[in-house]
Amino acid sequence: MCALGTSFTGNFQLELLHVLHLTGAGLAFFGGMLYFWLQVFLHKDTCCVAMVRFILCLSGSIFIVIMFILYFNGYHSIGAACEWMAVLIFFILFGLFAVDFQHIKDFKVVVQFCEGKVTESGGEMKERT
Repeated sequence: MCALGTSFTGNFQLELLHVLHLTGAGLAFFGGMLYFWLQVFLHKDTCCVAMVRFILCLSGSIFIVIMFILYFNGYHSIGAACEWMAVLIFFILFGLFAVDFQHIKDFKVVVQFCEGKVTESGGEMKERT
C-alpha cells in the first residue's frame, strides 16, 4: 500500500494530476505511518529504542497532519517542507530496523533442482537422500 502510494506520488505531478498525486501521498504517508505505529506497539524493544520510535512516530504523524492541512489551505511551500520532514523521519525509522536485524548473523542458501541434486551456497553438489 505504501509502495503503491509512493509510485503514484512520484509518477503523477501535483500540478497535472492533483487528485492522483494527493491520493498517492495519502497512501504512502498514512500507510507508512500506520506500519511504524504498529512496530512501536508490537515490538518489545529496549526502553531507549522504543522511546525513540515513539517520539519519531509522534512527530512524523504531526508533520503529516500539518502537511495535509497546509496543502488543502493553499500553503504548498510550507506543506512541502512538512512533507520532507516526514520523509526524513521515515528514513530514520527504517534505519532503526538495524536494531531488530542485528541478531541475524549467517544464513545458508540452498537451491533444489528437479533432478534431485542440491547445490549449496558453497558450490558443491550433493545427492539428495
